[in-house]
Amino acid sequence: MTPIHIMHALGSDNCLRRSAMVAARHKRDIMVPVFIDLIVRLTKLDMRAMRPEDTTALIPVIYLLGEFREPRAYRPLLDLLRRDEQTLTFLLGDILTETLFLIVAGTFDGDLRPLFDVIEDREADEFVRWTLLNALVKIATIQPDQRTTIEDYFRNFPASLDGEVQLGWIDGIANLGLADMTEEVRSVFDMGLISPDDCVFSDFLDDMHAALDEAGGPATSRYKKPLIDDAIGELSTWYRFSEELFAKLSQYKERNVVLSSPSTEQFVPGLHW
Repeated sequence: MTPIHIMHALGSDNCLRRSAMVAARHKRDIMVPVFIDLIVRLTKLDMRAMRPEDTTALIPVIYLLGEFREPRAYRPLLDLLRRDEQTLTFLLGDILTETLFLIVAGTFDGDLRPLFDVIEDREADEFVRWTLLNALVKIATIQPDQRTTIEDYFRNFPASLDGEVQLGWIDGIANLGLADMTEEVRSVFDMGLISPDDCVFSDFLDDMHAALDEAGGPATSRYKKPLIDDAIGELSTWYRFSEELFAKLSQYKERNVVLSSPSTEQFVPGLHW
């Protein structure tokens, strides 16, 4: 497969996408700049101007860059994450809160400042900032040389923030085992800044004690997930990459139904990321 063929297949809803991901692995040096160019392009475009084949290719591209541990993708990915909530939901869907922190940690280039900048950007989406706080915890667990800087960042982070950002801050303190921050976190709960539906102080203490028992390791299973090692394996559990969907697409094609994006979803029930 040539790079053009790979990108075309990644942007289509058929079984060729998996073959394209295999081909991209074999042509990694050639494909990484192409992948990064896609991210940069989608960062700049208005959502209405985005090509369906580009938006469809984005998630497998990001997963492959995470598998490759490609540091050149770190900053372009963070730039993309400054987009508005509607655009990010359209482009990334559930991976924004599920696995993106692992991809950011996997592409980390050694400089925490760009990550800090997005976390501190009050114009950035709350869930993005929460996700990036999760990424900091993951980086601290896999790169011990960064741990002190990350711990200090959590200690100095403004606790007056609300919403998902504050929950990410509390979760990070617990999973980093920062026992010296316990009273400051207690005050946040005492002031009623955290909804009991989201978290209670006893939950924080449980995670803190578990992290301390782990001798510095995270308490929450979320942070124990490995970095992306097999992008195809990860995505194969998704319906949109499943054999079931590919079979359904083939049936529709046999009936001469046009299945070109973006109209595919109206013909194939359940087609989603």
